[in-house]
Amino acid sequence: MKKNMNILLIDDEKECCDALQFFIQNIGEYTIFTSYDSINALKILKENNIDLVFADVSMPALDGVELTKIIKSWEKDIEVVLISGKKDVIDSINAIDYGAFDFIPKPASGKKVENIIRKIELQKRQKAKNQSFDLLTIPDNKVIDLEELNSLYDTLYFKNIGYVGLYSQDIKNICNKLKKLSDYPDIPVMLEGNTGVGKEVFARYLHYISPRAKEPFVAINCATIGKDIFEAELFGYEKGAFTGADPKGKEGKIKLAENGTLFLDEITEIPLSHQSKLLRVMQEKEYYKVSGVTKQTVNTSIVCATNKNIKELVNQGLFREDLYYRLTVCKILIPPLEQRKNEIIPLTLLFLKELNEKNKIKITGIEAKFFKYLMNYNWPGNIRELKNIITKIVLFNESEILKAKELTLLPVLEAGKQHVIDIYNFSLPEDGLDLELYINKIIIKALDKYNGNKTKTASYLNIQRKKLYHKYKV
Repeated sequence: MKKNMNILLIDDEKECCDALQFFIQNIGEYTIFTSYDSINALKILKENNIDLVFADVSMPALDGVELTKIIKSWEKDIEVVLISGKKDVIDSINAIDYGAFDFIPKPASGKKVENIIRKIELQKRQKAKNQSFDLLTIPDNKVIDLEELNSLYDTLYFKNIGYVGLYSQDIKNICNKLKKLSDYPDIPVMLEGNTGVGKEVFARYLHYISPRAKEPFVAINCATIGKDIFEAELFGYEKGAFTGADPKGKEGKIKLAENGTLFLDEITEIPLSHQSKLLRVMQEKEYYKVSGVTKQTVNTSIVCATNKNIKELVNQGLFREDLYYRLTVCKILIPPLEQRKNEIIPLTLLFLKELNEKNKIKITGIEAKFFKYLMNYNWPGNIRELKNIITKIVLFNESEILKAKELTLLPVLEAGKQHVIDIYNFSLPEDGLDLELYINKIIIKALDKYNGNKTKTASYLNIQRKKLYHKYKV
């Protein structure tokens, strides 16, 4: 790697560009290119090995966000940092989805610029070391020391949050985006993703890295609250509001989250009749309790989540269009675990660390094939499913070593076909069963798989060959 980075500065305001150049020249020996035109900047990028770009967001011809999309479409290791005015903050935050490394509000702080440059330099050095764990080079039956594995990974873990994987670029971008949003509590955040991807984890992450970290984090699953009591649960009610109500009245969840964060999970389950009131909260920062006449003000950061396609619900008339646009100003899509395979190992290690602290039997090593099984599975239940499976295996394991045979409950992908033996999800016949018959059928299937080769069959079933001869008479 080159000793010093090549940095390109792009701003149609010459004074801003020159001032930034002067500052960077005084903090290190960098080769600096400047452009007062974003079109000319593309020419410079193509003709030179640029490592880092600082670009203004508002520029004629091609703005900073569009420029970011173009740069990130190239197969080059170029980081982009945007510099934006107040009106461009949301565009700058959303540009992180396209691969922008960071953004700096105007006027650009010299300290922030220096911190970003140092961070990128460190990141490039770490990439050069390429300290990756390559499963393909390790024999299936080799037992890998757990402490050795833990030393290779540095996953974010927070006491009040849980695990936040940082081993896929998508998740790095999400965390960068949330860090920026933590400084703008008035911007609503919408987290989208399948069940089990960790939407609440990221909502908590946003809360606990923000200035509101010491204030309440209140979570509501909108699907579990009945339509007739939803308004009372969210906004609270005055005494005597309805039959069966607390005679003293009650504060709503939005009040309990005062100065903190209100997390509305499964936001699409809010009754259509109540959505206008939530919109008022978002726009006017005010609401009324049920049967109340006193206006209540809102000082709460609102984060929402869904596993459904809200735009489609809007088209079907099941979700208010105006509320949809208000909630999705900053939308974050959390990809499924199947698209984040490089997080499976570090997340597994985190779950094992938690379980080792609670269980009598401590896991000290893991068979390489164990991880290969995990990597071959498509994880329809995502991180939640991974945690549940690792927990079950550890609880029933009687050894300090986790072996691949413990994962016979998982689908194993071989030759493009999926074979499923789920030992935790099957039904037993009411009138009993012939266990030996089932065992024999499995063995016959395995023999067919290996054309009668008993050595390979025994290896596949993870038993000794002599056991096939003596116990099962094969």
